[in-house]
Amino acid sequence: MCGIFAFLNYASPNTAKIILENLLMGLRKLEYRGYDSAGLALEWCGSPLVFRQTGNVSCLEKSIFGGVVPEKVLEEVFFNHVGIAHTRWATHGGITHANTHPQTSSPKNEFLVVHNGIITNYTTIKLELEKRGFEFDSQTDTEVIAKLALYFYETERKENVGRISFASIIRRVSKVLNGAYAFACISTFFPHEMCIIKRGSPLILGFKHLQDSNIPIMFSDEEEILPERIKNELFVDPSAKPITSPLPCVEYIVASDVNAVLPFTKSVLYLEEDDLVHFSSNGLFKLHRPETRSQYQNHQRAPTTLEMELSEISKGKFDTYMRKEIFEQPESLSNTMRGRVNFDNFTIHLGGLRDLVDIIVRSRKFIMIACGSSYHSALATRGFFEEMTGIPVVVELSSDFMDRKTPTFRDDTCIFISQSGETADTLSALHHCKKSGSLCIGIVNTVASAIARQTDCGIYISYS
Repeated sequence: MCGIFAFLNYASPNTAKIILENLLMGLRKLEYRGYDSAGLALEWCGSPLVFRQTGNVSCLEKSIFGGVVPEKVLEEVFFNHVGIAHTRWATHGGITHANTHPQTSSPKNEFLVVHNGIITNYTTIKLELEKRGFEFDSQTDTEVIAKLALYFYETERKENVGRISFASIIRRVSKVLNGAYAFACISTFFPHEMCIIKRGSPLILGFKHLQDSNIPIMFSDEEEILPERIKNELFVDPSAKPITSPLPCVEYIVASDVNAVLPFTKSVLYLEEDDLVHFSSNGLFKLHRPETRSQYQNHQRAPTTLEMELSEISKGKFDTYMRKEIFEQPESLSNTMRGRVNFDNFTIHLGGLRDLVDIIVRSRKFIMIACGSSYHSALATRGFFEEMTGIPVVVELSSDFMDRKTPTFRDDTCIFISQSGETADTLSALHHCKKSGSLCIGIVNTVASAIARQTDCGIYISYS
């Protein structure tokens, strides 16, 4: 598990120091996802500045502001800018400078990538790229993403396809990759642009000063048709000041978790599986889907406004999130059950399950599927479920459930428990169970998360 963060500003002047501070702030909110090493990259005069440091985010901050970047550089103002950042939990490769993100396509940094997840076929890809002359400096699976992007860019340039699209390159890369992942990529070939993609790992897009509430979707069977105004803007110097540039004033925030977005905005879009978002140098963006228009139900999406406050998901007065969760259990239980318990007639009302109660009570068995502390909560309540319902309950660890390809049936009810609603192994188990026709129930804390969207019904808990 790693943390991805990105900050983009268009026609919104910020100094290099503010941009760096924003990137570091985002990383600090994601540090629970990994603290073995941290790094970031920001655009700088056509050649990105890249900082990598083993250790936690504080080590990275000290290395940046400890004299590495001159004060004159820190005070320089950027009107349009893209920056990416990452905090790493070491999985592929040890805790070394070379394995720290952002990972690069070559020493020239043509493509830079920050990535969360696992690329299961990276060894095969790596061997193929080595045959084509690519040299690898790290032991990470992430490095193949950056080098694949460079390979496809050079391939399209040789094929003389005309104007090369950043989005088409990243889509080609994603078609080669197997596994559960999310990543963000920037390139010197596409200044002030960025591509992000989600497949099996959480990724959230935040908006600040967004002018249009409807987010357009581009499908695989469509050719992008740009308004004449935007076509002209593609050839405008993106570094031009707002007085001479028609670019919209907007900022975007990309993060692995909502707590890194909240300090900046409450307007967010939870990305769906296989979403690819391309931010262009004109400050606009488009959401690309691999399906054709006729295959996909929704042709537009709208941002969600977060109801939570930053204080609700921060550590507050506690040293760790674990201590916070332990001491706030009574409050969390009260919040979860508020409005759901009728003390006059001793009944509990769970509106999310009401329409499917008849199917649930006729189930052959309940299968509770979860990871980590969610798994242990299922173990703790298994006996209670069996006693109250008279129906057998099986508790499964999500990863083990998928390793065995456990069979499920139409008369089973599968209950998926995840605080984030984005746990990769639990999501894989959900997809597996839906294929067999089992009734799928989600118990999650995050509204509009992947598990909440994809289950048949469910319950939101109110842990804060």
